[in-house]
Amino acid sequence: MDVNNNFEERLKMLLSGRKIHSWGDKIGLTKTILTRMNKGIMPGADKLSPAIRAENLSLSWLIDGIGSPYLVNHCISDEDCYATLDELYIEQWNTYLLLCGQKIAIVLTQPGSYYIKDDPYQYPIVEVLVGEIGSMTLQRIDKATNGKNIFYMDISSEEMKQLAKGQIGTYQLLNSDDAILKNALLIRNLGELEHKRFLKCSEDKSGYNIASDISSDEMATLKNLRKLEPPNLMNIKTLIQALVNKKE
Repeated sequence: MDVNNNFEERLKMLLSGRKIHSWGDKIGLTKTILTRMNKGIMPGADKLSPAIRAENLSLSWLIDGIGSPYLVNHCISDEDCYATLDELYIEQWNTYLLLCGQKIAIVLTQPGSYYIKDDPYQYPIVEVLVGEIGSMTLQRIDKATNGKNIFYMDISSEEMKQLAKGQIGTYQLLNSDDAILKNALLIRNLGELEHKRFLKCSEDKSGYNIASDISSDEMATLKNLRKLEPPNLMNIKTLIQALVNKKE
């Protein structure tokens, strides 16, 4: 059965073995909504807001099966990743560097909360960045964090691919029994040996290698985009996001 064409299967994938009512209680979904969801009945989009927040979930995927399950920032260049982090680092984050050979992904986390009828609910805010991640991005991380709250770990090629394709969410990253980030190690100083290792990995190209997933014409377009100045890249990224939102 195609999970993208069946709400019950998408919900099963989202829960990943969790009981629906205990999951819903933790994030603020009412018993009525949970019962209807358990019967395969889709609630209104406004009712799903707690799930979207708590799981870093794509609303269009949950409702219509369109796109990837979880939200990911795809960086088309090191400069693009730098600019994305520049916006995010206005706030304080825990920063995770996930390595697989020459590929690097970044996961940012911080505690968040929201209210439903004056009742507070806590959840981890998650941002995932994949793509062309290099020394400029790592230097931005170093500057923003001052060497604090930075972690690293090696992950498998399959985990890197799933992360880049939006198939790994907050639960798998942080909260499950075998959560990926549970084994991450703290870096006390990015100037130490491990930081040199990251810089060496990013000298040529790193991040998720998308060459096998797109056509030669699309790859040529990406290469041309990487030659643009950062302000022009940001304008293009904003336009693409607007088109995606309009399509959704």
